[in-house]
Amino acid sequence: MTVKRCRITGFRIARTAAKRDRSTIGHRVETMQVIGTFIANALHDSLARVMRGFAAEHGLRPASQPVSRPPRKVFDTGRIDHSKSQLPIISEAEARAVGRRKTLLHFGQDPDQ
Repeated sequence: MTVKRCRITGFRIARTAAKRDRSTIGHRVETMQVIGTFIANALHDSLARVMRGFAAEHGLRPASQPVSRPPRKVFDTGRIDHSKSQLPIISEAEARAVGRRKTLLHFGQDPDQ
């Protein structure tokens, strides 16, 4: 390799200020707006296409057609036994004893002492 073609590693030769391209500096704001508009339009189009496919897959109507209400679902619950839905009435002392027992069991102690 000749001396002219060998590169010095680790260094980057920068262009002088006069040779830099300044043609896009004045149009930077407009360029960013155009890019933003382009991306927004592309996203809107792709989302609309996906939603049309989603509606077609699940047998739904597109948003342009009127929507009818689905029929109400009625569940047959049968008779409700109110005696099973009430909490038993216990005394305060009994509630404290049950709570103390559960606490002792939780911490691995013997509750019968």
